Amino acid sequence: MGDAVAAVLSRSVTRIIEQSERALSGAHALWLGDTRF
Repeated sequence: MGDAVAAVLSRSVTRIIEQSERALSGAHALWLGDTRF
């Protein structure tokens, strides 16, 4: 039971980190685009 919960939690955390990294890189690209033009 504990292992299953840990696996689900780690998968959720990984997904959250990936989504936040994607959002950050998108915002960074927008910010760079604004400064470039």
